[in-house]
Amino acid sequence: MKMAFYGSSLLSSYWNGAATYYRGMLSELARHGWDVTFYEPDAFDRQKHRDIEPPDWARVVVYDATPEACRAVIARAADADVVVKANGVGVFDDELLDGVMDAAGADALRVYWDVDAPATLAAMRQASDHPLRRRLPQFDFVLTYGGGPPVVAAYETMGARVCRPVYNALDPATHHPVPPQPRFAADLNFLGNRLPDREARVERFFLDPAARNPEGRYIIGGSGWETNGLPANVTHIGHVGTADHNAFNTSALAVLNIARDSMAEVGFSPATRVFEAAGAGACLITDPAARALHCSVEAEAYTPRPVGKRWDLSYLGTYSPDRQPTLERLLLEPARRAPRLRFAVAGPQYPDGIAWPDNVERLDHVPPADHPAFYAASRFTLNVTRADMIRAGHSPSVRLFEAAACATPIISDLWDGLDALLEPDREIILARSAADVLGVLGGMDETARRTMGERARRRILDGHTATHRAEALELDLIAAARPPGHRPDERMPLA
Repeated sequence: MKMAFYGSSLLSSYWNGAATYYRGMLSELARHGWDVTFYEPDAFDRQKHRDIEPPDWARVVVYDATPEACRAVIARAADADVVVKANGVGVFDDELLDGVMDAAGADALRVYWDVDAPATLAAMRQASDHPLRRRLPQFDFVLTYGGGPPVVAAYETMGARVCRPVYNALDPATHHPVPPQPRFAADLNFLGNRLPDREARVERFFLDPAARNPEGRYIIGGSGWETNGLPANVTHIGHVGTADHNAFNTSALAVLNIARDSMAEVGFSPATRVFEAAGAGACLITDPAARALHCSVEAEAYTPRPVGKRWDLSYLGTYSPDRQPTLERLLLEPARRAPRLRFAVAGPQYPDGIAWPDNVERLDHVPPADHPAFYAASRFTLNVTRADMIRAGHSPSVRLFEAAACATPIISDLWDGLDALLEPDREIILARSAADVLGVLGGMDETARRTMGERARRRILDGHTATHRAEALELDLIAAARPPGHRPDERMPLA
């Protein structure tokens, strides 16, 4: 099998952590008989900082960062049985995406390989015309650096045929114990480039401990830290070539792994340094990655009810100052513009000074037992998210699960991760403005409305009931409580 792989760089890990990730897998594929050609641009000074020379297990084509050279390597995709476009090449990414897809032979497998799935997914959510989003259904596979079920669900919701995480791994031929070297001797070492979505965690887990322990010695490797104003006992040694990684890891009392914010939030994203440090026999300390346990719904309690429709759009939620501007934009303003439509806002603690339009009915409290009837009485219901939940993303409120289980179509504000729960325009409606809301209330016929509600109900019952959450929690607790040597597939009582 001939593989044409279009990536950032195989030869250089300079500002390119994906290099070692690619090397391990492609070298093993070559040992299995694959004929691998890797196409990488001469960009970002990577060729001046090579870690390896072209290996015997892959043909490496380094091309100039010019449109002409890019077109020339794109044309060579026609010769391959498998064509891989990786994200983050750095130059001509969009041109490569479209070009290699079009140039690949009719029978070739087309693969998109994403080494930063959380960032890619966020970009696609923000732009419906994103180049990858247009092309996604045409790829045979999407492979990701990590991300686990949240990333798989998000990619497949956006149209990927198949999404599979391919995690980092240990290559024992290159990562192994070596004698310590004095230049890397320290109490704690950390190796990683300075990136905006990791910097705060580096401050918290590395620089702040160093400042509190002035007698200790700390070493930080990677590019970008020279302008950070490091504590006096922290030595910045710049870029560390892969040939020195083993010594860097074995020479300190401990080495630190710090995840990027997006990787920590989605979980299932082990960095290369975790495997390298373990292979070298280092003492590894890592920051935590949260395990999400989202809200859910009791399937028996929340079902469609045969009640008449009282409202065109309702909202159920306690007053919150950071939600009120969105409620104003997506419910109160539509009510003012459409006085013939009927609206409801239910929940306590709303200030007396709010000017409620005449066609907005106020209910101070709806007890949980009456929630299904409330949703059933609404043609549509509104979901409004608190500001901190929007910033964090992947934070669905309980009203989403309740309303969907009752087959009431939902109009929602936007936040990262919502499309992994319910598919926009098919199972949920996303709205930015009063005009968006009024377009739905006046433009969706009854058949389409009911169909959307039923789709959302099926989606929630298939994967987001209290039973599903309890099963997930049980597995996590069992895994945490499993004694050494216990088989991963062997069930164990909690008591």
